[in-house]
Order: sequence, then C-alpha cells, then structure tokens
Amino acid sequence: MFLKNIKWTDLDSNQKYHFVIPIGSTEQHGPFLPFGTDTFMTEFLMDGLNQEFPEVVFLPVLEFSRAQEHRGFFGTIYLQEETLKQVLLDICNCLSSQALSISFLNFHGGNHHVLEDFIKNNVNEFNGIDLQEIQVFHEDDDLEFERWLDGPIDDHAGNSEISSILHLHPGLVITPPSDYPKEVVSDPFKEDDLKSKCPNGIADNHPKWVLGSELGQKFNQLYLERAKKHLRQILN
Repeated sequence: MFLKNIKWTDLDSNQKYHFVIPIGSTEQHGPFLPFGTDTFMTEFLMDGLNQEFPEVVFLPVLEFSRAQEHRGFFGTIYLQEETLKQVLLDICNCLSSQALSISFLNFHGGNHHVLEDFIKNNVNEFNGIDLQEIQVFHEDDDLEFERWLDGPIDDHAGNSEISSILHLHPGLVITPPSDYPKEVVSDPFKEDDLKSKCPNGIADNHPKWVLGSELGQKFNQLYLERAKKHLRQILN
C-alpha cells in the first residue's frame, strides 16, 4: 500500500508493518534522458512490488539523494552524504514504533555505499527492526544485459538507461542519432568529477547505440524480478 494514498486510521496501532523507503535521484542523464530517470525507475519498481506485496507500506519516493558525481552539470540537485543519512534516520525514527522491517528501494548507484554505511551504523539502534537495501542490481543480470547488447552495459545515460525510459516514458526521451559519438571512459565516477571525463554526461563504453522500448522492457523486468526476489526473502 502507498502511504500517501491512505489515512492514518487505515493503519492498526496494534500491528507492525514492513516499510519500504524508495530513493530516487535528481541528476543529469546526458542530452537524451530527463533528470528524473532514476526516480522514474524507482517508481516503476515500487509499483511492481506493490502489486505483489500489497501488505507492505511504501513511502513516497525521496527524489533528492547522493549525486555529487554530477555536480558539474547545472540542474543536478544533491544532498551531502551526512544530510542524506540524517534524513533517513529521521524517517526510520518516525516508523520504528510499528516497524517489523525497514527496507530501502534504490535505483541510483551513487546511494549504495551511503545505504551500506547507514545500515551498518544503525542496525542495532532500532530494537531488532530489520534494516536492508532491496537488491536491484546483480552481476549475473549485468552479464545477461551484455548478451542482449552484444557489448558492455553503460555506467550512465547510455544504452540500457535510454532503453529503460523508452519503455516507461517514451515522450521524455530523445533517441540519439546513430552517429552521435561515444568516448571510452574508465572509472567515470571516481573523484566525483564526471563532467571532466565525459562532458556530455554519458558514460557508455559500448561502441554502438543499441536501443529500443522492447529491450528496455526486458531490462526493467529483470530489475523488477531481482527486487521481488529479495523483498520476498526479507518478508519471510
């Protein structure tokens, strides 16, 4: 159930719940994708999980998070790591009296180590409440993506992300011209300075553009199945 859609009287004060905190991002995604790309993906995953697990309480998506690696691109909005951790702590404190578990649903890679640190540092602070990040990405899935692409998966704003949003929100996507140049970029997020390495905001080492809504649907379904599998483990 979506917390923003229900009333406080819909929650039983004598019952404990499984809560999910979805985390997106507002960051540049190159010239072909919108700032809300990671948020749209998180919303897609949340909708799919809600259909299978209607007993879980899903909070509204947090659209600002850790995105310092994109700070050279105007329009990117980010929170300092300690700010994000404090926001998450405040939210968890609000939920803790009726929580069985609090899980984080996150599509933005830049948040992963922040969530790891937060869970590690707070795992004993909430009286046995299970804190976990729902797994969305997995190396086995990346290998499958590379087979579909016949080449490497992008790190940011390239083939897979463009295809994913083409499937979800085609009106927000510009399809790259087939001759739009790509540059090989190693360690694009090292030192939080993506713009100096790829000024167009795209980190995709695949030599070709391999795109499409049907391809995006396959990517998105694999992300969703991975998230479903892990949330099922958390609930059990």
